[in-house]
Amino acid sequence: MSRIVCTTYYDTHFAVVGDICLRTMRHYAERHGFELAYLPGLPCERPLPWYKILVMQELFRRGAEFVFWIDADALIVDASRSIEEVIEPAKDLYVVLQDDGERKHPNFGISLLRNSAWTAKFLTDVWNLTQYIDHKWWENAAVKHLMSPEDFTDHGIDAHRQPIPLDRVKWLDNEWNSIPEVFGGRYASSHPIIKHYAGFSMKQRRRGMLRDLHGTPIGQQSAPAAKDLVRSLYSSKIPRPC
Repeated sequence: MSRIVCTTYYDTHFAVVGDICLRTMRHYAERHGFELAYLPGLPCERPLPWYKILVMQELFRRGAEFVFWIDADALIVDASRSIEEVIEPAKDLYVVLQDDGERKHPNFGISLLRNSAWTAKFLTDVWNLTQYIDHKWWENAAVKHLMSPEDFTDHGIDAHRQPIPLDRVKWLDNEWNSIPEVFGGRYASSHPIIKHYAGFSMKQRRRGMLRDLHGTPIGQQSAPAAKDLVRSLYSSKIPRPC
């Protein structure tokens, strides 16, 4: 297994955007010599967003040194930048700390994690916060519980929580997790590497991701009409969800 393993996961409901995400991830992994992993079938009785925790843990068990997770409603728009450039010896978790003008909070949808004892405990702690299984933010609510420097009690995050020490965390620039058109563009980067359509309707996600894909080298290779592009993605050789 290579040093950095890129991964995501989605179900059939998300396939119209997930296939786009996976296509850009495949191109990215090939360009930088990373491995691309897609792991269906891990037993999980929780809402699908929690599945990422199981995927991360499984890839570490298989020997990955780093796991680079990208939510299925995101795509890589600048493949020239390697995630490897952000790695530092003393850091185990790399995420964007988003700022909406009032509060700052981590977004776990795009994250790089190192295979370490600290990370293993962090993922276990996230999983064990069962009060957030059905929260509107799912596993990211548990991440906020553990990491957020701000008060989110108005969003159902435990007021009596004790955030973990963050000395092993590196906050990334929002170019690695650029969310357009929300909070006056405060989550957006003027030079995004990854664009993330979190919180958008499926129609908006698909439209935006197709538009973005056409603006990348991989999208310009054939530049098909949107309906033909989606059809071609469904015929991808990458394993797709059942």
